[in-house]
Amino acid sequence: MADIEASIRLLCQQLDELRAKAAEPADLAEIEALTAAALAGTDLGERRQALARRLGLSRRRRRVYTEVLGAGAGHSVPDVFVCPAGRCPRTWLNVPGKGDPPVCALDGVPMRRG
Repeated sequence: MADIEASIRLLCQQLDELRAKAAEPADLAEIEALTAAALAGTDLGERRQALARRLGLSRRRRRVYTEVLGAGAGHSVPDVFVCPAGRCPRTWLNVPGKGDPPVCALDGVPMRRG
């Protein structure tokens, strides 16, 4: 189960970039098939990795936070958001007043405070 959740989390994190890079109808169809599989909570296997490699996505980590939370007066403490359906262990930090609350990349449902 943990492998399935981790794979769904990675798909969720990469989905916007995958869609932006997909130009071929077969790639777009694979993205939609992966999204449907993730929404159903089924194993994505190696399909996500193969698609990411084919579309040239790097393995770099995204959204690395280096700030120390609550380090001094006047600093906003971010809200922690989690997957709205509990499908994956993805978390998102959102500093109040610094952007819209996040939504799930799979189905567009607002993420919930964790």
